[in-house]
Amino acid sequence: MTLKIVFAAVALACTSHTVQAATLPIEFDLTGDLQTVVNGSSGTTVDFGGSGIPTTQSAIGFQDASIFDATNGGLIDANLLTLALNITPRFQSPAVGFDGAGTYSAVAGNSTGGSPGTSAWNISFFAELSGGSRALTDVGLELVFDFDPGQDTDETDLGIIDLSSFLTATDPSAQVIQGSQNLAFSTFLFGTNPFVSQAASGSFDPFAPGSYTVSLRATDGGAQSAVTVNVDVVAAVPLPASSLLLLAGVGGLVMVRRRKTK
Repeated sequence: MTLKIVFAAVALACTSHTVQAATLPIEFDLTGDLQTVVNGSSGTTVDFGGSGIPTTQSAIGFQDASIFDATNGGLIDANLLTLALNITPRFQSPAVGFDGAGTYSAVAGNSTGGSPGTSAWNISFFAELSGGSRALTDVGLELVFDFDPGQDTDETDLGIIDLSSFLTATDPSAQVIQGSQNLAFSTFLFGTNPFVSQAASGSFDPFAPGSYTVSLRATDGGAQSAVTVNVDVVAAVPLPASSLLLLAGVGGLVMVRRRKTK
């Protein structure tokens, strides 16, 4: 069963690459088109809970979540845990860059389209247990986020959405959860979303350039896995005054031409 997250007032690995980002290391197994990767395992449709949200340039991780017989070591239930994160532009906002090594680059400011007051980039996430009968409520699943634009945010200052508790309350048998959330949403606010542990900074400023850490992590018994990425947000570069004058002139020419052709 697939659960697509649309949080409202109540709502809502292994590492072959490791680079230091804040106090959480960047972690992933591979990058690429998440839909293509999932097609090779479960075939689940990846849409991050919306439409038109890109699945390319995703950071992806895997963990064997199979159950084995404690006596003879025989396989009881084969399960693969797939975790993925992608930082995606919100509606018609500027494209998000990706260096392939776990760092995305986005522009500060409000989104172009969508709810007012939201940032130009979203956190798109995906988690799936496939191949067996286990549900995601069998693992401790968390989405970790950062409100502090400063670098080297301590892990204890990061906020957490307890996705396992959310699933326990809404769909205990779900094997897939995916969504695309904006840090300016009430989804991430302590006291609004009962599944949130508040980030030390308290609130997110869409206009604040800086470095933000995002992690999707899971704990299964003694095994831990995570996909962790960094988001470098830079201030939008305004057009030079000369360019603005040129655009105004072009607009005037268009208006004059339209008037003459009436």
